[in-house]
Amino acid sequence: MPSSGTLNASRFVALKALPSLKIKLQVESSTKSHGDVSVPCASCAPSIATSSTERRIEESIYLILGTKLGERVMLPDFGCGIHDLAFEPNNSATRTRAIDSVRRALVKYEPRIDVLDVSATSAPGEANLLLVRVDYRLRGNNAIGNFVYPFYLLEPA
Repeated sequence: MPSSGTLNASRFVALKALPSLKIKLQVESSTKSHGDVSVPCASCAPSIATSSTERRIEESIYLILGTKLGERVMLPDFGCGIHDLAFEPNNSATRTRAIDSVRRALVKYEPRIDVLDVSATSAPGEANLLLVRVDYRLRGNNAIGNFVYPFYLLEPA
């Protein structure tokens, strides 16, 4: 095995650069062998996990709906008032307040979408669970999406 200061010619292939081309460096193997064990080489094929635009918007919606008003110290108005409905009865008045809270929060804090519809229904067999469905349109490409946010009025029994 060569010392750490030398380049192993069998591991790397360097192509000469022409004025109009970039130099390419290709790694032939993505694993390193340590005795009898081969492990993936993280430095050989680095990657960063990224989100697509649609996924980032879903994450943002979840973040907005999952944050209680006043929870963020430097941004006390950020979040959704749905958390004030904890321990309320599962009736039409509570569902109407949940719908209003969700709509207001998303219109105020997610400028990349147009909220088309918000609805809240009780989950079948679980009286303590509200399923809040948000139908929205992405402003960037007019794609239609939906998101279901589960909200527990009471702790599961």
